[in-house]
Amino acid sequence: MSEVLASDTALDGFLEAFERGTWPTSQWTHAGHVTVAPSYLLKYRLEEATVPIRRNVRHYNECAGTVNSDHGGYHETTIFWMAIV
Repeated sequence: MSEVLASDTALDGFLEAFERGTWPTSQWTHAGHVTVAPSYLLKYRLEEATVPIRRNVRHYNECAGTVNSDHGGYHETTIFWMAIV
């Protein structure tokens, strides 16, 4: 994940792949979540950032085939962590 943060270009590529649902699932770790959170928080206020983070985590999980519950693999604890960030 450190290579994702190596440059703005790398971070942009990570975010684009995440939003398209093409980021490798082996690399979608807690570090990935923690990378997405501040990236959205740089663009939006917390209240506004919750909309794309909810949508895109669910979308990513659907694309990756990792949805195994009725909540799309998304948990509201994500918003808690975004508030901490």
